[in-house]
Amino acid sequence: MLPFEGFVEQSQRAETVAELESLFVRVMAEEGFENYFLGSITQHNVLSATWLAFPESHFETYLAEHWYEVDPILSLTARATRPFCWDDAAATLMFSQRQVAMLDECKRAGVHAIIVTPFQSQDGRSDIVGISRRHAGRPDVRRIPVLQAICAQTWCRYADLIGGSLTGETEAIALTSRELEILRWIKHGKNNTEISEITSVAVKTIEYHVGNIFKKLGAGNRTAAVVIANQEQTVGALRNRDAGLVVLYCSIRIPPPRPNRSVCRLGFSPVCMAAAATPLCPCGNLYSCSDGDAITLERPVWRASKPSKDL
Repeated sequence: MLPFEGFVEQSQRAETVAELESLFVRVMAEEGFENYFLGSITQHNVLSATWLAFPESHFETYLAEHWYEVDPILSLTARATRPFCWDDAAATLMFSQRQVAMLDECKRAGVHAIIVTPFQSQDGRSDIVGISRRHAGRPDVRRIPVLQAICAQTWCRYADLIGGSLTGETEAIALTSRELEILRWIKHGKNNTEISEITSVAVKTIEYHVGNIFKKLGAGNRTAAVVIANQEQTVGALRNRDAGLVVLYCSIRIPPPRPNRSVCRLGFSPVCMAAAATPLCPCGNLYSCSDGDAITLERPVWRASKPSKDL
């Protein structure tokens, strides 16, 4: 198992959030922790889920059942001033019938041995890194302080990479890459069911992200969200909280694919990034493109660049 010093060294070499997440996932898997969460919460709500891995449909069920309203782990995290192991803390707490049902369902789904590392802010929000196992059994108590230290280092390095602060947002409105992607589809008139089919994400999860978009933009509906985003010159004023880079959209479509090129499973033509020549498709497939033309992206590509004024 990787010692803490080794993790610090490797995490400091990570140049992107994706590289950091890959390292974190690999190290935690070696420790026997397959579930993880990096995001922001309040005492009774999940504000954002930047990194997320749980057993299939567990998070969707969590949202659909509104468990965040009664989740005692959120409540404790919002008050905690240091990392904690949930099993130890739970032994000293009393739970309502609904809380017991929620905790039992978490265990049935495969969420065990929860370890939470919180970072409190002055606005009542807590940024957290949480890990858990998919099988019952207490982890090696000698490794718990190391795991907590790795989680703390991960968040600190994550904050460095996005150029953010542990105690507040940047001047720009901070949407995650998933929220910006969904906002893009909303702008194109897609409803939640259609966005779910396009992105292969559960409808309940889409609804959760749409709700977060409304809250962050101060919008009452989908039309207002698009209008506010345009007024804010979205790709300039809204930043990708996952990567800390502005999103660049191009504005000219390339010709249909040539016969020797593939079309993705959603039927979209291959697209590429103007100048950067980064090919991608809304479903995530990659293509070889040498046209060099600017195109209209149906999914954001993150680059440190001067933002366009179009959403």
